[in-house]
Amino acid sequence: MEQNYWNKTFDKNKKYIWISERGKTTCEKCQSLNGKIFSGDKVPNRPHPNCKCEVEEYHGTTIQNAPQETHDNPKRIQKLEKQANDLEKQVIILRGEIQKANRIEAVYSYKKMYEQKIKELADVKNAIKEMEQKILKIPNTLAKFKYTIIDSKEKSRFDRLIKSFKNCYPNAEALWDISSSKFTSKDGQKYIKENGTTISKVSDLNNKNLERFIRRKLKEQINTTESRGILFNTNSSLSKEIENDENFLSRIQNYAKNNKNNLLFRRNSKNSTFGGFKNPDLHYALGNVDVINIHLDDMDNLWMLIVDTYDFNKGETNILVKTGRELQDAGLIENYYSIIPVKIPPEKWKTF
Repeated sequence: MEQNYWNKTFDKNKKYIWISERGKTTCEKCQSLNGKIFSGDKVPNRPHPNCKCEVEEYHGTTIQNAPQETHDNPKRIQKLEKQANDLEKQVIILRGEIQKANRIEAVYSYKKMYEQKIKELADVKNAIKEMEQKILKIPNTLAKFKYTIIDSKEKSRFDRLIKSFKNCYPNAEALWDISSSKFTSKDGQKYIKENGTTISKVSDLNNKNLERFIRRKLKEQINTTESRGILFNTNSSLSKEIENDENFLSRIQNYAKNNKNNLLFRRNSKNSTFGGFKNPDLHYALGNVDVINIHLDDMDNLWMLIVDTYDFNKGETNILVKTGRELQDAGLIENYYSIIPVKIPPEKWKTF
């Protein structure tokens, strides 16, 4: 009988969301389960001992229940894919004919009776080149077709889908709203006013070292050195969530142990990176972040800046991230950066 690696039970009448650790050691099986929704009686067992994945009760809307219009037009795409398959089959057949013709050409090329066959071979080769060119164009045709259906009307439906997550993931929903509306929505402006301030230009940060870091980060992530940003307050909802995230605190405690000499004597330490927030709101709002300007104040509070760019990476399998990437490529959302100051009191970080 298979060993159960969960230390809790699940209500079959409820839904649960799988949250992977998403660290450097996370296995492919755990990564593939991240973000998937299960009924209580269908929650899979943890894939292996010492698995750090978690499942939490889910109250939101699944992408499967989203309006049909938010998905690609399946009939159009299936038709294009069938054309590609048919062309590939014809190429395979023609290549077989070329191989036969080449054997004939090698043996009988000196005879006049095969001159016509050689001419036919040339025609076949030209036909193959034409078909290969058509095959190469099909992915571009599919891509163009996908972007033609991502218009403002389709985007508004996706916006409503994300808004349905607001009660579960308030910060993640707010950051999407700011990007989707390009800083113009009333809810987005209210969120910024309550939690921080908008930075119109990188130079408005008035800190040369921080400006250089932000420009380098923007160049790496979205291939630009200028964009708007949000400078959060120390009492912002994001700062408080980060300060109390179990995974983040554990990482900070290990970091402090490994860099205790710098912290205790120099009162500062080197920059770092972090990914794998336990809080799903932080997971969907920020993902992987940079942790910079780490230093101690006179009360031994550990201060740092969390820096993140709001963008969607290529190659993600999560449908929400993939759709975000398509909207990003279509120019329908705005990329920006966030700077979040965080203060960790000594009783939370000082374990040595």
